[in-house]
Amino acid sequence: MPAATLRSRGRDASAAETSDRLRVHIVGCERSGTTLLLEMMTAGFAIGGRCEREQSLFLDPPPGEGPWVSKKPLDILRLETVFRRDPSLFALYLVRDPRSVVASRHAARPERYHSDFSTWSACERAARRLDGHPRFLRIRYERLVEAPDAVQDEIAKRLEFLHAKGLFSRFQETAAPSRGGLLALGGLREPDRSRIEAWRGDLPRVKAEWLRHPELPRALIEAGYETDESWLALLEGVAPAPWSGSSRLRSGLRDLDRWIRYRVKSWQYLARRSRRSR
Repeated sequence: MPAATLRSRGRDASAAETSDRLRVHIVGCERSGTTLLLEMMTAGFAIGGRCEREQSLFLDPPPGEGPWVSKKPLDILRLETVFRRDPSLFALYLVRDPRSVVASRHAARPERYHSDFSTWSACERAARRLDGHPRFLRIRYERLVEAPDAVQDEIAKRLEFLHAKGLFSRFQETAAPSRGGLLALGGLREPDRSRIEAWRGDLPRVKAEWLRHPELPRALIEAGYETDESWLALLEGVAPAPWSGSSRLRSGLRDLDRWIRYRVKSWQYLARRSRRSR
């Protein structure tokens, strides 16, 4: 039977035990395809509602029927504490070849890069701590654009409360993204396999990130994107792109401030859940 044949599935028993609205939260390193997956989820499944662009994990979904779908890529970095304690929360994690991630630009701000290898690595470390959890599903961006209907089937099997209404491979026929979402997607079109190796179009950026992070080739092998380091031959003679990020001290202070703020938000989130369950 073809992927995502329009079938109905019952609610999963563990999620039904809570009165909270079921929520599917999409996370991953920035520029990994989270906007694409959000639009596919909206077009492919009958859901009760969705965020327009991005919505933090720590903002509750509005009351209503049916599962709520939201996305905030870097929430993967602060997901674990609340995720393990909230049976109504499900997470879909997008991972993409880090070379394409670091070389990707957003149409709204094409003059700058939106992510780097250190952020990708941090997201991967956070995701690996949740791999294998029944409410957590890792999705490879490359597979999403190569075999979108097969990925939809995998999601439906894991999140049995979802009811399919269309195919991921034809999401562009019914999707209605916001202006910001349309810019992030680079236009509304069918899944684009040509983006799988988009990094080849910006070798100076890839070389700059490799020089800053010599562990990048090893990470590619560990993640299954390369079998050896022969691809580095493509970077021979390539001048690295200039670095335009923050200093390590500035980045460290920013990360510390963010860690403190999200610890407080996690406590507040769990306190709200505790009050609702009484």
